[in-house]
Amino acid sequence: MREDGPEGPRQLSKKGPTPNLAIISSSFDNCMPYSKNDPQQKQFEEDLALFIVKELVPLSFVEAPFFWRLILKQNPHFNFPSK
Repeated sequence: MREDGPEGPRQLSKKGPTPNLAIISSSFDNCMPYSKNDPQQKQFEEDLALFIVKELVPLSFVEAPFFWRLILKQNPHFNFPSK
């Protein structure tokens, strides 16, 4: 897969290190993350867990940087749970 960046086209690896949330969320600096006890945070975690379990999604999918970016664009306050 290729993505064009500021320095031109680059090859993206399907497997790689777990993305650094600080780097991904840096574009959302004005957003305060939910607290661990926030009802919206808990509901989002439950929905994410159900998605993984019910759809048999491999953990590598939810660790992908583009998945994180998608989620943070939809809800920049969300804190990703650890494994």
